[in-house]
Amino acid sequence: YGRRLTSRQLMEICRDTELEALTNAKDDRQLSVAVRRVEGAVNEIRLSLGESGQKKNWQQIVNPQRKQLLAELKKELGALHSRLERHASRSKGLDSCHKRAEECLHTLAFFSDKDQEMTAVRWVETYRQGFAMMETPLDVSKAFAQSCREQSTRSWVFTSATITQASSKGASDFKHFKERLGLDEARELELPSPFDYDAQALLHIPRGLADPRSKDFINSWQKAVLPIVEANPGGTFVLFTSYSAMHQVQELWKDKLLDKTVLMQGEKPKNQLIEDFREEGNAVLLATSSFWEGVDVKGLALSCVIIDKLPFAAPDEPLIEAKIQAMRKSGKNPFFDLQIPEAIIALKQGAGRLIRDQNDRGVLVLCDPRLIA
Repeated sequence: YGRRLTSRQLMEICRDTELEALTNAKDDRQLSVAVRRVEGAVNEIRLSLGESGQKKNWQQIVNPQRKQLLAELKKELGALHSRLERHASRSKGLDSCHKRAEECLHTLAFFSDKDQEMTAVRWVETYRQGFAMMETPLDVSKAFAQSCREQSTRSWVFTSATITQASSKGASDFKHFKERLGLDEARELELPSPFDYDAQALLHIPRGLADPRSKDFINSWQKAVLPIVEANPGGTFVLFTSYSAMHQVQELWKDKLLDKTVLMQGEKPKNQLIEDFREEGNAVLLATSSFWEGVDVKGLALSCVIIDKLPFAAPDEPLIEAKIQAMRKSGKNPFFDLQIPEAIIALKQGAGRLIRDQNDRGVLVLCDPRLIA
């Protein structure tokens, strides 16, 4: 229900167009020129956005200079689209490039020409070599429920290990998930885990750690868990809630874990990092949010998961900030109605990296003293 345009989409169109031009449009040298100009315009925008790892509200980053750069990209992409239109019938590849360029042009025009809707938040995220421009609705419940009603002859099945949360009465329920998707009449079924966590896993919360808001927090918990990492015969995931904390711990540990391979998110593609981690058998992987879910490493290769602190989303993150403001206006409590439920889901996902098989054994270390305060 949102919109997204990334530098990667644009660069892939340029790459594929260049390859097609070599075989199916050799007679049009201007096609390569148009590609170079789009690539240049994309790079200029990325340079203007500054350092990687930022998530900024659209209003914070769009100034006259960047508006001009967006206009330049729109012009160059339009020129590439027009040139591709002449050759689209020559091959399936050129036709695909033409259609993709058209889709990106429409999305770019939306970001360039239309004001942000009151029911959505528009924001930009920067990566090491790219960026993404997004518009995300604050609430999809009505639109999604309408989609379900329009397709009433179909069954929708939602399944997840993190779909329920404990209610005020102690029992688990689906309330938070159902409210977010407008599923008032959904049938529910909660099944027990196939894993025996009491027998397969240990939970350790180090005592005497600094307050998570203090400057000494990172140094405090990394000292407490380093002996655990060193003693672990298998592999260790260290999951962080921020990039800065991850880089700080890497710097602190670089001369200490000499008998283990230390991998860090961003050094290689995600799939390659996981493969290297599995092959090592006793490696240490430092990672942030993208490794909290969708990663499956069985056996001794991952026998310890360390989480630096409760994964509350940063309140100044554009989407969270906009949702908090909207909830306050509607009389809701954003901490209890949004931030805590979201943190619970993220924590369950991170903890879920540890036990992936009925024969797995391991230790989960949570370094947030607020859990036992």
